[in-house]
Amino acid sequence: MLESKKTMVLGVSPDPSKRAYKVCQKLLQKGHSIRPVGIREGNVENTPIITHETNPEPVHTVVIYLRAERQKNWIPYIMASTPKRIIFNPGAENEELIDKAKTKGIEILYECTILMLSSNRF
Repeated sequence: MLESKKTMVLGVSPDPSKRAYKVCQKLLQKGHSIRPVGIREGNVENTPIITHETNPEPVHTVVIYLRAERQKNWIPYIMASTPKRIIFNPGAENEELIDKAKTKGIEILYECTILMLSSNRF
């Protein structure tokens, strides 16, 4: 059994056809807990989408699907969640967040999370 990794997914929509939603489903299937974060209210399976900054909870991994300019308001929340790694999916790279993460020793990956999960590299 692989280690369960609490994962924040940034850029989740309540639309099941969207990639971030599918990643949340795949994470749950693989036994990981999720913290879906997005701008539209709704649920992923039975987990509510976080639409505003709440009390940050520690997470192992942050998976990002938002473009850099849409991430800005979430950077303090991400950093307060003390992740061990951040996965930037294609198009989500953000130099400001990368610099802050590196100063805290957070691992940075530029990957497709769906492929990582499908090939057991998560």
